[in-house]
Amino acid sequence: MDGCACCAGACSPLTALQCSSSLRARRAPQRAGFAATDELLRLGGAPGGSGTTALACVLVGRTLTVANAGDCRAVLCRRGRSLELSADHKPSSESEAVRIRTAGGFVDGEGYLNGCVGVSRALGDWALHCASAPDVGLKRLGLLSGEPEVRVHELSHEDEFLLLACDGLWDVLSSQGAVELARQQLRQHNDPARLAQELAREALRRHSGDNVTVLAVCLSLLPPPSRQPPPSARPSGRIFRSISQEALSDVQRHLNTDEQGGEPESPIAG
Repeated sequence: MDGCACCAGACSPLTALQCSSSLRARRAPQRAGFAATDELLRLGGAPGGSGTTALACVLVGRTLTVANAGDCRAVLCRRGRSLELSADHKPSSESEAVRIRTAGGFVDGEGYLNGCVGVSRALGDWALHCASAPDVGLKRLGLLSGEPEVRVHELSHEDEFLLLACDGLWDVLSSQGAVELARQQLRQHNDPARLAQELAREALRRHSGDNVTVLAVCLSLLPPPSRQPPPSARPSGRIFRSISQEALSDVQRHLNTDEQGGEPESPIAG
């Protein structure tokens, strides 16, 4: 959830839960859980009628179900590449804007729902009103939705870890940037709890202006592999060097010219 102040946590490795294997059955518990929480907040569980965004993940075998309402984000690291497993629910996103307009609302020029809310889905906020609808809350009008978007993903052996965080992190770090920083830190200590704290501190160091909540989940007991193969995997007596793509193109051009019996063309016109 979009937490208060700065929170960090970890889970490693994940424990599989037992539930039905059908796709509908996987999605139904998440939707029911979100709806029940939203109703509790409506009945007065949130002081002052406040609310929160929410993100939940359930792993069954190698199938990961992600439920999201708001602008929290789940990011998977697959062999160093970031894969966003959830969508940020901003009023300005095309699908959310269509839903809002269909319900009779609007998105202003700065991307706010009816000119007052920066997210299009959230739990709670039943008492939230805007000048455009002073007598009826946005939730009751169906503009601010508590319905989660549920996605199902199949994990592979290349998946290393999962990052769950609210927008306080993503406002100052891209998904790929967070994955690269996380891999670097896990190679040093392989501690997801420590990693979550480091990412939260990095967000604060970059002057994040929002709450920062981070959860790191390692999908393997081993740290992410290093960029270079270990010395034991390299043939002895050989020197390994890297070559840029530009240099490789120059070499290929010269080889092609030699085969044709001509002179290589200069890459710079005189």
